[in-house]
Amino acid sequence: MSFPFFNYAYSNVGFKEIYYSKEDSRPLNIAIWYPTNNQQRAVAIGDNAVFYGSKVIPNAAPLSNYHKHPLIVISHGYGGSWQSLNWLAYELADKGYIVAAPNHPGTTYFNKNITQSSKLWLRPQDLSKTIDALQIDEILANHIDMNKISSIGHSLGGWTVAVLAGARFDTDLFKQDCTINSHLKACQLVSELGLDNPQLNKNMSDPRIKSFISLDAGLVRGFTADSLNDPRQKSGKNSPL
Repeated sequence: MSFPFFNYAYSNVGFKEIYYSKEDSRPLNIAIWYPTNNQQRAVAIGDNAVFYGSKVIPNAAPLSNYHKHPLIVISHGYGGSWQSLNWLAYELADKGYIVAAPNHPGTTYFNKNITQSSKLWLRPQDLSKTIDALQIDEILANHIDMNKISSIGHSLGGWTVAVLAGARFDTDLFKQDCTINSHLKACQLVSELGLDNPQLNKNMSDPRIKSFISLDAGLVRGFTADSLNDPRQKSGKNSPL
């Protein structure tokens, strides 16, 4: 699926982080990029030995106009973080999107925790909670077009956004495939990611997601063919974006 881009760029990109707990045991640190016309000095975020940083204006006011912006929620891969996809989020915000990316508990490079990582079915819920958080954000909520929400994920994040859009995972199908292709890395992560847990067989979709892009999606051998034949998975022709 592809997202159409605006034919202009905004003058700057604002950035902020929020903490969303919703009174449960899986609080989320969420990074948000958004268009702004603030002219304060930008600072680099997300720069490290692998990635160049992006110049953003921390806690800047959103663009002051009457135009609402589509929302894209982003899911990082196993051992990644929102910093891993900072480059993508920045470019999307520069083109007019509001972008939000949570750090999925237990699966970031600085916080691998099998207690959390083995509850893989909670990853799609993280993105749903991210949307919930934006809907009540005092600063950004009024700037978001809640009828135009999409998702992008990389690797395990690609799996996450696919099931969020309606793809169905089958633990028995995945197990059968691993008896034939046991050398695959994913088959070595069954315990670590809880890939035999029947919770993964349930419907984890969020109807607010109108389109999605999976980048180098992981665990695809466990998807059922029928769920991938859903029109929402096949084409973005009816997408409102």
